[in-house]
Amino acid sequence: MTPYHPHPTRRAGASAVPGRRGVPHLLSVVTTAVVALACVGPMTASRAQAQTQPLGQAQAQAETQAPAAQPRASYAAGLRVAALPYRGQSMPVAVTYPTRAPEAVTDLGPYRLTVAKGAPPAPQPSPATGWPVVFVSHGTGGSLFGHADLVAGLARAGHVVVSLEHPGDNYRDRSLVGDPRYFTERPAQLLAVMRAVLDVDGDAGAAMRALIGDVPVDARQVAVIGHSAGGYTAAVVAGARGGAGRVTAHCAAHAQDDPMCALRDPRAHVAPGFSGPRFTLPPDAPMPVSLHEPRVRAAVLMAPLTVPLEPESLAAVPARLLVMGARSDAVLPARFHFEPWARWAPAAQRVEDAQAGHYGYMTSVPPERRAMLGPAGQDPDGFDRAAFQRALVQQIAAFLDGTR
Repeated sequence: MTPYHPHPTRRAGASAVPGRRGVPHLLSVVTTAVVALACVGPMTASRAQAQTQPLGQAQAQAETQAPAAQPRASYAAGLRVAALPYRGQSMPVAVTYPTRAPEAVTDLGPYRLTVAKGAPPAPQPSPATGWPVVFVSHGTGGSLFGHADLVAGLARAGHVVVSLEHPGDNYRDRSLVGDPRYFTERPAQLLAVMRAVLDVDGDAGAAMRALIGDVPVDARQVAVIGHSAGGYTAAVVAGARGGAGRVTAHCAAHAQDDPMCALRDPRAHVAPGFSGPRFTLPPDAPMPVSLHEPRVRAAVLMAPLTVPLEPESLAAVPARLLVMGARSDAVLPARFHFEPWARWAPAAQRVEDAQAGHYGYMTSVPPERRAMLGPAGQDPDGFDRAAFQRALVQQIAAFLDGTR
């Protein structure tokens, strides 16, 4: 069953796990199969030097090949949380940013964050053009803090990181998973947050200005990171195309081989006792003319949901791509969701880890709290998630710096 992931103000979130297998009805696949998803990322090298290598080896190469330039400034991680208006409802967002204020340990459900809540931002290094900004999309059934280690690490490395909780596809409410427009609405939600931050657009933009008006960002240095279904979401915003048609064809042939195709009631297995409003997407809800945000210069896709993406669109994505996969991924098997990138986007940088499972890309939690996350808290034998997360931060920060 889907793990229960507490929310910031209640208990925080993670992502769904596969349900029972079987040959699904094709419409059911389109509307419910994606509930077994989640994602993570980067490293340095040119797009023409696509490669597949273990995370630790790639990190060592990045360290030895890094130029002997000025060392990166080291900051603490500030945190602010708010909710943006979205289609008549609200969309939780968390902004993590560089600060000089002291951090403190904050427990949020199973998660343990080390942040400076509500702290003033650090002064920008000269020239003060705004901080690079990264937008993070969680996997199915997730929440704001499922990638807390990575997010805080990037803030300490000089990035502003904006995470959203997807309406209708989070640990409390997965009603959107039952909507055929899932594959367009998810990227549309990410776009809405991006434009609220970058363009101060509408009521959502006003809410973001109130939250981080003193934290300037540089719209010329924009990146997206996504895990699992969030990997699909980030890829589309970066310029890929996708949709439900490829899912129906794939699951007609591979329902027994790919847990993505497992049937599941999207209304079930949410946080116990949840009685809040369900996200309702009106039948005539307008979609953006394009789901591509051309300002995205880099995308990090961690254990991404790849099947819905159109192969011919991937090689043409203008953003630099880092695709990370786990050889032991039992949720989104590598042969369907990681290995095809070598053929479809040969210029993308690829990093495969031999030990990580699907959930290794999510934040580490204290050992006594792993059971609170269900399968999302478990890793293959011998895998050290905390150490993996530290290496992940270094690689992604190096990859993003190489995009400037």
